[in-house]
Amino acid sequence: MRKVKYPSAYRIALGSEKGLKSPKGKIVIGEKALEKPSLVEWLSNVEELVEMYPTFVEDFEERFGTKVKAITTPLELYDQLSEVKAGKKLLKYAKEKEIEVFPQGYVVLKAYVKRGVFKPEEKVLVIDGGFKTLNTAIANEERVLWKRSFYDELGIKVMLVDIFREELKKKYPEITANPQVLKEAFISGKISTSMKEVSVQKEKEKAIKTFIKVMFERLKRELDQSGQGFESLLILGGISHYLSPEMFKTDKKIVIAEEKEFANAVCSYELSQGTSLDLGFGDVKGVIP
Repeated sequence: MRKVKYPSAYRIALGSEKGLKSPKGKIVIGEKALEKPSLVEWLSNVEELVEMYPTFVEDFEERFGTKVKAITTPLELYDQLSEVKAGKKLLKYAKEKEIEVFPQGYVVLKAYVKRGVFKPEEKVLVIDGGFKTLNTAIANEERVLWKRSFYDELGIKVMLVDIFREELKKKYPEITANPQVLKEAFISGKISTSMKEVSVQKEKEKAIKTFIKVMFERLKRELDQSGQGFESLLILGGISHYLSPEMFKTDKKIVIAEEKEFANAVCSYELSQGTSLDLGFGDVKGVIP
């Protein structure tokens, strides 16, 4: 099993440049797209993600010389695929190509039940946090009891740009708003000023605490309205790089997926027993034999 990852950036192919057919015309994907920064586009919403999914599958198969057997979609969208035009096209494409479609987050819970991490009847709050989205659900192995997705509200981008950057601006007013630069500073705990490299560990720790507080206050309101309770937490996705069980003030069992941002790809690979693709707003992640 090999994990692969590359940017989900794309752009229109230029001149005689080899490209892939897509709803937007002939395009190139990933590192090739980034060679022309001014022309680069990124998936902006779930509708576009669904519409462009087949093209990203074709690119993945060509790239790695493999046949994709499984793909994932956001859980809240998964139940609506058969109700929207782009979703119907994706389901038809998947059926013709014999590709299994899995709901993100829930596929990880099912795999973890199979591994013995959770009991089949255990009610688990699944938190799947990506760059622009936070997908949450309460589920057991048999069914999803409650679900809620947040777009551009509670993802990693919010933590970096709206919280971490605001902390940095108190000392460094000219700090960039570029999410990728902020991500590097967050991970390293350092930034470079005009004079020297300085530690921003305190700002990082405060940003994490603030983000967790904001995230769980919002989730608590949603859960209170739903009337649903849960026994354990499962955290996965890119957000799991920034969190640890010690940060949560709870006596409930907390499991942070060891595969982190690859959790959906790895678990759909396990359940389908074949190459998997997890398309996100920032990256394409996949697992091949």
